[in-house]
Amino acid sequence: MKVLKIWHGAVNDWYRDKIRVLNNIDGLYMGLLIPPQWTEGGYLNHFEVKENDSFPIYVGKIRNRELIHRYFFYTGIVSALRKFKPDIIDLEEEPYSYVAWQTLQLKKIFARKAKILFNSGNTVNHKMNWEYNFFRNQIYKNCPAAFARGKGVQKYLEETGYNGKIFITGNGISLERFKPAKNKLFIPDQTLRIIFIGRLVEPKGIQYLLEALSQIKKDWKLTVIGQGPYKTELKKIIKKYDLNNKVKFKGNITMEKIPNAFLNSDLLVLPSYKTRNWSEVFGRVIIEANACGVPAIASKSGGMPQVLNNKDCLFPEKDSKAITALINKIGWNKRILSDLSKKALENAKRYSWEKLAEGYHKAYKYLYEKVL
Repeated sequence: MKVLKIWHGAVNDWYRDKIRVLNNIDGLYMGLLIPPQWTEGGYLNHFEVKENDSFPIYVGKIRNRELIHRYFFYTGIVSALRKFKPDIIDLEEEPYSYVAWQTLQLKKIFARKAKILFNSGNTVNHKMNWEYNFFRNQIYKNCPAAFARGKGVQKYLEETGYNGKIFITGNGISLERFKPAKNKLFIPDQTLRIIFIGRLVEPKGIQYLLEALSQIKKDWKLTVIGQGPYKTELKKIIKKYDLNNKVKFKGNITMEKIPNAFLNSDLLVLPSYKTRNWSEVFGRVIIEANACGVPAIASKSGGMPQVLNNKDCLFPEKDSKAITALINKIGWNKRILSDLSKKALENAKRYSWEKLAEGYHKAYKYLYEKVL
């Protein structure tokens, strides 16, 4: 069974771990089509072949690199379809994207027998322009199966008219890259080391975290990793509560540095809240922190409760008092932090690439055996 994955994110070496695991499954042969470069996590990633890339990789030039749903290939895609001759095309792109539409049209000419499945991370059914609606409807009609990154996404797909088979999956990690320190030391010098990683925009809810922390009398420090337009407003809030010596902005960091950032932290906090056009679909940093043995607390928003898998570590959206209470309850208690760390490590195993590969393989077999 030959599966060609089209995925802009796989320019990044660490993201290709998923394909490496899939390619090791007996009877499954993976191929990959990617752009030569892509901006991920605030950094421009350039594709480099690695020794463990034991599957064919086709690199095609693209237009609209900075517009994720409007990018498309102007070289490489035809060659990939002709040379690899896929049975299945795994399109890790939204169904309304330009590249999804392009793939559907070219598959009809150069890989007529292949079946397409798409991936989606949408949870909010907001109004789209005519071309996005047209592309999405055509993809829906011509794709017998889809991957949804959570139950909220499944609901979105069904509400917008998708009638195919939906497989629930999620973001995954390599437990070899994200792993705990041998001797994890929580709250050294009784200073709770809190970390936030994400884009600095208002719905991420960092303003509520800052308000909550301003009410805590014990010693703490907050490291904020990420960039975004809301940073100016956050600095005003920090000044208002006189937190300048307790909050540090690190900007964007490369993926390779993220595990170390977690290893030097005691607690991840994600206070996102839902808006009319957006909600936190998954919260990948939760499982990255968990795999490093770092507990996480998060709002009851989007897919995060499902990913976090611990109701004792959840708080209501936009509720700074609840955040304060929860941090005070667990933050300086080494026994509680240690217990949560053990639970976090077990939780992360649910999202290892090896575990998620079982679901991907199941979807591929469904297409290959029941649809082809």
